Amino acid sequence: MTAADGAHGGDERARLASANGQADIAQKKAEPEANPEDDGRIQLGHALEARASDIAQMVLETWEAGKSESYADDRVRQDVLRFVVSGTQQVTHYLITGTRPTPEQVRSQSTPGRAAANESVSLGDLTKLYLYWRDANLGIVREEAQRIGLGGPALALAEATVRAGSDSALVRVAKQFDSRRKELQAQLAEEQARLAHQALHDPLTGLPNRVFFLERLSQAVDA
Repeated sequence: MTAADGAHGGDERARLASANGQADIAQKKAEPEANPEDDGRIQLGHALEARASDIAQMVLETWEAGKSESYADDRVRQDVLRFVVSGTQQVTHYLITGTRPTPEQVRSQSTPGRAAANESVSLGDLTKLYLYWRDANLGIVREEAQRIGLGGPALALAEATVRAGSDSALVRVAKQFDSRRKELQAQLAEEQARLAHQALHDPLTGLPNRVFFLERLSQAVDA
C-alpha cells in the first residue's frame, strides 16, 4: 500500500466517523427529553394498578354497609365489581399511557343508570357507589404517592383524573337514567292505551263492545 493509499484510507475513516457522530447527534435531538412529571404520573399509575383489587374490595364493602336497600340478586354485586374494576383500569391506563378511554369504555361506566331506571338498584345507592369509588381511589393515590415520595404536579394530575372520571360518569349515569325512564314511560303509555282499547272493543271483531256503548250512553245522558 502506498502513502497515497494510506492517506486516502485515513480520510475515508475520518469522514465515516464524522457522519456517525452527526447521526448520533441528530438521533439525540429527535428523542424527547425525559419529563419528571411524566415519570411521576407513570409511577403513580402502576402503583394504583397494583392496588386495584384492594380498591375493589374496599368500595364493595363500604357500599354494602352504606346502601339503603337490600339486593338479593347476586348480579347487582357482580355489576358493582365490574364497574369498580373498569373505572380504576381506565384511570390507571390514562396515567400510564397518557391516552384517554375509548368511547366504548366511557359508555360502560354509565350502564348502571339503566339498572336504576329499571329499579334493580336505587339511584341513591348508585350515587353512593360512584362517590365511594372516587374516595377510595383518591385515598390509595395519596398513600402510594407518599410511599414512593411523589407529590406536586404528578399527584395533582392523578387526583384530577380520578375526580374527572367520577364526575363525568355520574353525569352520564343521570343521562342514561333519564333516557331509560323515558323509554319505560313510553312503553307504559302504549300498554295503557292497548288495555283501554281491549276493554272497550270486541277481541275478535275489533268493534266497540257493550261496555263502550254503555259508557257513551252515560256520557250522552250526563251532557
